[in-house]
Amino acid sequence: MFRRRKIKSKDVFTKHSLKTGDEVVILSGDEKGKTGKIMDFNRKNGKILVQGINLLTHFSKKSETEEGGLQKKEGWLPVSKVMFYLDGKKCRSDKIKREEK
Repeated sequence: MFRRRKIKSKDVFTKHSLKTGDEVVILSGDEKGKTGKIMDFNRKNGKILVQGINLLTHFSKKSETEEGGLQKKEGWLPVSKVMFYLDGKKCRSDKIKREEK
């Protein structure tokens, strides 16, 4: 009888205070407790790339320009699995005060 309104993913994840280059700590999973810098942020899907975290192995075929073999690269993580990390302390992202330069 009543229709539910569909929540668009872009409505949910556009208002994060995390930015590219911020230091974060992983909250859950195999890499819990590790820290790294945010390399890329996909706001539409709510996922981030963290340097050195969630490494995936990819096989590439040898070509004339590149060497083939196994290569490791970072995989996407949900934003909910990370927390802002400032001066060796975990901080809630809504409590961050940024200084404008």
